[in-house]
Amino acid sequence: MKTIRILVVMMLTLAMLAGVAIAAEKKIEDYPIATTVEVVGANGETRAETINVTPGDYFMVVLYAAGGTGYSWTLDSKNFTLTEAIADSTEPVSSQPLAGGSVRWKFCLRVKPEMVGQETLHFNLSRPWMKDTKPAQAFNLTVVTK
Repeated sequence: MKTIRILVVMMLTLAMLAGVAIAAEKKIEDYPIATTVEVVGANGETRAETINVTPGDYFMVVLYAAGGTGYSWTLDSKNFTLTEAIADSTEPVSSQPLAGGSVRWKFCLRVKPEMVGQETLHFNLSRPWMKDTKPAQAFNLTVVTK
């Protein structure tokens, strides 16, 4: 009986610690965002933009798509040298979300301190289970630091 009590206390303690860790997770809005790039594009288009940022700066990319379609924005995060992905989130645009309503994807990134140069980030709107198909939409962001 004593062993069971000890196990229950240990499980409750671990559950409380896990809850504290989850509650302490930072939201994108908690970071000092220096620049925001907001993109609203047409289907089938590949858009491109360039931003100039300072090493160590945080910046945010905001992309939109229709909800309930199975499509989601992803960041091709292979081979980052200049930047690092910090956080991302998805939220309905409307305070009263409707089926098929617009959804906002936010990506928080940071330019690594002391890094200068240029790097292009690739965002794709696609269905995750359709691996060999062209994205419905794409956005390329060139990040330049000096």
